[in-house]
Amino acid sequence: MSPQNNIFGKIPFLRYVVAFILGILIGGEIKFQPILLFSCIVLIACTFLLKIAQKKKTSFKLPVFNYLTPLLFISFGTIYSSYYQQTIFSKKIPEYGTYIGTILEKAPSTRNRFKYSLKIESVKDSTSIILLDEKIVAYISDSISNEILKPGNKIQFRTNLYQITNSNNPGEFNFQRYMFLKKVRYQSYLKYQPEILPTKS
Repeated sequence: MSPQNNIFGKIPFLRYVVAFILGILIGGEIKFQPILLFSCIVLIACTFLLKIAQKKKTSFKLPVFNYLTPLLFISFGTIYSSYYQQTIFSKKIPEYGTYIGTILEKAPSTRNRFKYSLKIESVKDSTSIILLDEKIVAYISDSISNEILKPGNKIQFRTNLYQITNSNNPGEFNFQRYMFLKKVRYQSYLKYQPEILPTKS
């Protein structure tokens, strides 16, 4: 099939869109590192120099240029994705303390537990009170709590937070990336009944 007859030949910019999306998928699996930015700068420089060389000598053709440009867009996508993951969670929060938050969602989970989506407003650790705007997922096994808790309740509880991770098995659903897209990085397992706080009328 000639280049003019395939879809990339008919829509030239499509290959760069695909390359950028591929870079985003790759970036979702790795953390942002300065080497990524350095590699992208090198690719930009090489692409720019080759383009100048091709303009100065019309007979000077390098097939490698056709591969460098998509690689450049893959690099852009990788840097964008990995950097985005780092910036949406720019604030570090204590992973143990007394938290205050509002229940956003409630749903049955496994092992007679309920899964709660919470918006955390503040945390008190051993030294200070820190204001937050962070969503977490909490699992509660206590039957009394699951009976009385409902979306809209403002609760206070003491617990440990655990970063959501993947088992990294080949072909397995990337739960960590899925939760990152929902802007959730922590989960918790509440052992004791949380205190329901009065809400302002």
